[in-house]
Amino acid sequence: MSKTVDIDGFIAATSAYQASDYALAETLLDALLQSSPDHLAARHLLVQTYLKRGQVTQALNKMLELTKLAPQQASFLMDLSHIYQLLGQVTDAADCYRKCVALNPEDGYARELHSQSLLEQWMQTMEHRKIGREASKSYAAKIYSGFIRTYLSGKHILDIG
Repeated sequence: MSKTVDIDGFIAATSAYQASDYALAETLLDALLQSSPDHLAARHLLVQTYLKRGQVTQALNKMLELTKLAPQQASFLMDLSHIYQLLGQVTDAADCYRKCVALNPEDGYARELHSQSLLEQWMQTMEHRKIGREASKSYAAKIYSGFIRTYLSGKHILDIG
């Protein structure tokens, strides 16, 4: 009987989430987790609900709990990385992406996110300001291609823009 209640409760919470009724989804998920605290999908949906409501700190706390319960779940580490990035904690984000890549080395998306987060971390350290993902990709491409070394170095630099 408990499993039926879990399934029904999870379906109801998922429906509320999909209908953008995040307050109801949170209430239903909290009730579900009272009876089934190890329900990983419910915990994960609760994290997503917190994010939709702009409660990033609560999402972080719940995601940390979730990754302790399932440390080998790469998708949970990916979400934790995203939350760290939302909070501007690029070092922690890079560490989570590194763990994702270690769990699934063939995942090109995780490798790209890891390298981008490392670049963002480096840029933030060097420039003392946050650099967004798209800007860091452009900057990385310009460094790699030699554009910056060729055209943006020396005594005279012409800026056309």
